[in-house]
Amino acid sequence: MPKISVTLPSLRAQMLVDTIQSIYAASIGHELEIVVVAPFEVEAPFVRYVPEGTPQGNCAAHALGWEAATGDIVVAMSDDHRPEKGWLDGLAERIAEREGRYFPFAGGLARPNVPHFGAAYGLYYPYFPVMSRRSVEAAGGWFSRAFTAHFADPDLGLRVWRAGGRCELLPDAKITAVPVSDAENAAVPFKSKAFPQDFGTFVRTYHAEHGAGFRPDLRDICTDLPLDCLSDNSFAERCPPRVFLERRAAGP
Repeated sequence: MPKISVTLPSLRAQMLVDTIQSIYAASIGHELEIVVVAPFEVEAPFVRYVPEGTPQGNCAAHALGWEAATGDIVVAMSDDHRPEKGWLDGLAERIAEREGRYFPFAGGLARPNVPHFGAAYGLYYPYFPVMSRRSVEAAGGWFSRAFTAHFADPDLGLRVWRAGGRCELLPDAKITAVPVSDAENAAVPFKSKAFPQDFGTFVRTYHAEHGAGFRPDLRDICTDLPLDCLSDNSFAERCPPRVFLERRAAGP
C-alpha cells in the first residue's frame, strides 16, 4: 500500500489539533503520515513534527514538510479545512493511472462547497495539490520558497504543465473549509501582508512565457472559473478566461 504524506503547516494550535483529528477519522485504511510544520511542538500518532522556529509563511512551511516527508504520495493540507470521509480512497490508483498518460501529474483536492476552480494564464492549477514523489521531483519540487503565502499553488501547476505534464481536479478527494474567527486569522500575519510581493514574483516568473494576450493584473492572470468549464477535469485554453467566457457565451 502506498504511503501518503500530508504536509500541514499551522500557526493555530487548536485548529491544528482539530484538523489532525479529522484527518485520522477520514483516512481509515490508509498508511498515513501527517507532516506538521509549526513553531509549537505536536505529539500525536502518525505525526512527523518539523519545528519552525521563525515562521516564514506557508510556502516555506510546505517546503519544509516536503523535505521531511517519506510518503509515496504527497498531499497539501491547511488547518482551516477538513477532509471528508474516504478522501484518500482510490487516490494512489488514480494518480498512477493518470501518470501512465501524463507525466508529471498533479491532482487537486475538490471542495464541494466551492463552485469554481482556479486557472493561471488559462491553465488549471490545483489549490490543494496531490502528487506522487516522482512527479514532484520531475516538476522541480513542492511549494517554492520564492513565495511567502500566495501563488505557490499556481506556480507548482505551471511547472507541471511546463514539464509536459497535466493538472486535473480530483472530484472524489473532498475537503471542506471551516469558519475562521478574526483572532485565528490574526495569528496568520503573512496572508495579507505578502500578497503584493508574491504576485510580483509570480508575474516576473511567468509573464514573459505565458502572458501573450493577458493584461498584467490579477483578475486577468489568475481567475476563478465555474466548474462546468472543466473538460476531463482540467482546463487548458491558454487564453485569458475573459476571452474564453466571451467565446463560450457567443456559442458555435
